[in-house]
Amino acid sequence: MIGTAMQRLTVLSRRNYSVLSPLSLYHIDGNHKLIQWKLVIHGCNDGFSKRIIYLQVSDNNRAEMVLELFRDGVIRLGLPSRVRGDRGGENVQVVEFMVQQSGAGREAFIFGRSVHNQLIERLWRDVFQGCLTCFYSVFYEMEEQCILDIDNELHLFVCTIFT
Repeated sequence: MIGTAMQRLTVLSRRNYSVLSPLSLYHIDGNHKLIQWKLVIHGCNDGFSKRIIYLQVSDNNRAEMVLELFRDGVIRLGLPSRVRGDRGGENVQVVEFMVQQSGAGREAFIFGRSVHNQLIERLWRDVFQGCLTCFYSVFYEMEEQCILDIDNELHLFVCTIFT
């Protein structure tokens, strides 16, 4: 009880987050809250405007998928100077694309742990509260009622259509 009270008194020190202009920095990440149903949510937002560049549910976490989504976003809204993401294999082709577009030595891709990617983590919180929690609850309930079998590929395919 005392430990809980002490935790409430502790003030989190947040970093001052500042990006100079639109297209200065995009944040990318994947969300795996629905991975047991073979669903991954890929997201990207602009660090200056907080605008969502893409937010897509996919049945895979492959680098080709992430690059396709990133390229589509770049075509629609423009190429950023830099991209921030983690060292996951799904980002490899985006790293290569940014180096190819911007030139080597420009630090076109900034690596960091996903949990420190403050802007995209906020997006994931909002997406989970506003949308994913519904699917999460429904899928779990369907499993408990033996309506959904996660070992059945057809059932998982239907989940991708449902989302």
